[in-house]
Amino acid sequence: MDQQISNEIFVLIFNYLSLPDRFQAFYGLNSRINMILNSMPIKLDKLYDAQVRQYVLPNINPAQVHVLKVFHNGSEKRIDIQQFTNVQCLKFYLEPSINQLDHIRPTYLPHLTSLSFEKLSSLQFSDEYANLCKTICTEQFRKLKEVKLPYLDCKQIHFTPDCSNVLTHLEISYCTKSAFYMILENLSNLETFRVTISTNEQHQLATKHAHLRELYLTVRDEHDRMNMSMDELFGICRCLRDIKYIMISMFYSDTIQNACRDLNAMLSFCQSLEIFDFFIKIEKTNLNDANIDEIKQNYGHLKHTETNTYQIKKFYYCCIKKSYFN
Repeated sequence: MDQQISNEIFVLIFNYLSLPDRFQAFYGLNSRINMILNSMPIKLDKLYDAQVRQYVLPNINPAQVHVLKVFHNGSEKRIDIQQFTNVQCLKFYLEPSINQLDHIRPTYLPHLTSLSFEKLSSLQFSDEYANLCKTICTEQFRKLKEVKLPYLDCKQIHFTPDCSNVLTHLEISYCTKSAFYMILENLSNLETFRVTISTNEQHQLATKHAHLRELYLTVRDEHDRMNMSMDELFGICRCLRDIKYIMISMFYSDTIQNACRDLNAMLSFCQSLEIFDFFIKIEKTNLNDANIDEIKQNYGHLKHTETNTYQIKKFYYCCIKKSYFN
């Protein structure tokens, strides 16, 4: 009877079923059904599931896996990454094995478009991680557009002149300031950058025009140390001529009046800016919502913004934002 049903109909039927149900119910019935099942793209995101291990993993063709999410629940560290030659999205929720990290290479994964690490501990200072970061910064991954890294410093990256890297979205949980500037100066196709600065060495942006469209920047650490001066922030904003959205989380050691003054000056450099969010923790308080609403009227870029303020112990927290609807 299956000969009367087209391959397309079978694919539609299989797409309505979960991956384990699909393989448990149909795999092994005949060679044609097996061929159809082994030709469909697979999202392999529940390796820890007993049914996936029993019915799916023994029967799939690794080349049909387009999305691979590894939780490292026990035996997942033994999975050979390099066999998934067509994988496009690769995500690690816990630390991978040293071999898995070493096998994330353009020669093994030529179709990779998205790579994400949620957590690295001991391996973030390994040679394998440094080699991977350096490769990401080159043009060897021809299709890699989105990357999330837990840590990056300037020793783990290297840029060649006229590099045509295609990376457009980058997130780094903790990034040294020198590495942050190197990325802005060299990744000309980068559009969205989400980063927390983890060091406070002095630096200056060499380029006069960074092409970012969105910047999510945290410049205060868990001890409320400011990792970037206002002059440095001014210098960055001067180069963000194409920026459409900016979010900055910072600690400010002066008054809210002076914070509004500096934010207004910063915004004056970003002529293309449409939306912004500032989250500021301020040491000098004694202000309320009415005060901030009065203060912002003195600054043209802050007049038509939403504000939210609250106080916890001796610190004053202020959120200033502008959206399309303001």
